[in-house]
Amino acid sequence: MITFSDTTTSDSIFYQKVPFVGYSHVQGLHAKSDTQWTDRSLQYVVAAFRTATKGKYDYATKFNRKLAADAQIYLPVTQDKEIDIQFMELFISAQQKLTIKGVVKWREEYISTTRQVAMA
Repeated sequence: MITFSDTTTSDSIFYQKVPFVGYSHVQGLHAKSDTQWTDRSLQYVVAAFRTATKGKYDYATKFNRKLAADAQIYLPVTQDKEIDIQFMELFISAQQKLTIKGVVKWREEYISTTRQVAMA
């Protein structure tokens, strides 16, 4: 389920993989189509939803259910005009790999710097 808080900004949009208990202002989004959503495709939707709403709402102009329902996001489609789940999965997978690569590089640099300081 994709959730958001209707009392804050659009930064509160999240994908919830497992059942959860939320407080009274947590709203849930449900798909209107019979598309077979996956974890990664829903992570893509969250990113698109956050991008479409970023900077438009704050604590004075709260992101609420009506604004969420009216928000337009753009998703990739196949040549048959179907939502391209495969592309979204591949894209999110690539982003995850790039993030892991960046963390590994940072960790290697951190260890190298620590060794240099310790040897000095």
